[in-house]
Amino acid sequence: MSFDSFGARIPGFASSIELISNDPRESISGSFQFEEASKFLIATLSLPNGQQPAWDLGRLELKNNDAAFVEPQNDERVYVNTQGSIVIVNGESAENSYWSVNVNPGSQALPVAVNLMAFHGGVNAAAPSATVAAAPTFRCRGCKMTAKALALAIVAAAALPAIPAALISAVATYLGVGAVIAGAFISSVIGDTVDIIAEKLCKKIGLC
Repeated sequence: MSFDSFGARIPGFASSIELISNDPRESISGSFQFEEASKFLIATLSLPNGQQPAWDLGRLELKNNDAAFVEPQNDERVYVNTQGSIVIVNGESAENSYWSVNVNPGSQALPVAVNLMAFHGGVNAAAPSATVAAAPTFRCRGCKMTAKALALAIVAAAALPAIPAALISAVATYLGVGAVIAGAFISSVIGDTVDIIAEKLCKKIGLC
């Protein structure tokens, strides 16, 4: 296997998987099953440190059963950027659904990372129990890990002429707010690092 795999999950809230290449000359591919239904799914392709340069990192291909999210698309339900480094799919996916990702190496042959996030629930599902003192700290860490792909997509939006409607919709679903507030949140964090944006997302829903 030419990549390392790391996973994080908060039951009822979100799941994430990160794949980091060991050999930039080889492709990354994997199939994953999410036990819980998802309200949106985001996949990103970046350098292992989270940067998304203009260089050719390769092209990300995301598939769900017979549906393929490969070609550029930009509407409220699906966003696939022209570089093939960001895929956002809004809408319910069934329990135990299978997703597959594939990345063919780019011309620069650089090590890359794929972050895949499935969002399952809302703020109420994520809220820590007041009876467990350690829950907020533990869940803050897990929340930031699962939110990384969403934060990466927000960072990438800074270079675009307009914030994609699908990204606004995903952030609105994540925060449990309307599109106007979600758009304002995205605008307010543009310029921040991936780690800071992930923490701000988690603070907004009370997990950090």
